[in-house]
Amino acid sequence: MKSVRRVNKSRVAALGNVAMDPSPDLRGPATTLAPVKDTSSGSIPTDLDTVELQLRWGDLDTNHHVNNVQFARLFEEARVRAVSRWFSPQGRRRTGAFHLARQEIEFVAPLYYSPEPATAKVWISRIGTSSFEFGSELRDGKGKLVGLCETTGVMIDPETGDSRPVPDAVRDLLESKMADPVPFRRRA
Repeated sequence: MKSVRRVNKSRVAALGNVAMDPSPDLRGPATTLAPVKDTSSGSIPTDLDTVELQLRWGDLDTNHHVNNVQFARLFEEARVRAVSRWFSPQGRRRTGAFHLARQEIEFVAPLYYSPEPATAKVWISRIGTSSFEFGSELRDGKGKLVGLCETTGVMIDPETGDSRPVPDAVRDLLESKMADPVPFRRRA
């Protein structure tokens, strides 16, 4: 026997207009969240590695903003470019093998398409025995904070796949890139 689901006509009407409204409210009143600390005032140093990231029209979703899934791609691109600069300025340094174990993203504000590139800052927010965390912030082309990210990397033995301590040379370089923890709202 097929189940019959009642359709909320006002919700269907709202969904039908999603593409026209850049910030539709489909679930009723918005929850008020604590403000995110704007890192432009100094909690994250301004001399960190900054990566320009060109947005693509194809990154947009039906709400006319960059899809949340694409934030992970943008943070990944920034992290890969920063690590490449940090560890191979003339091909002399190598990180050794590491895997990503965790990633947390806070969507602070919608990111709308713009021909001006978005920018991401990347730093190290924590170093443990065998793991370390990348901190990142993403800003639109006008400098507005739109996202925060923290990604955990774990050093591994390439032969066994087991975790291993962060080598001293890698630790020294990571320590030179240390800055404050990512200022997530839930942690403030």
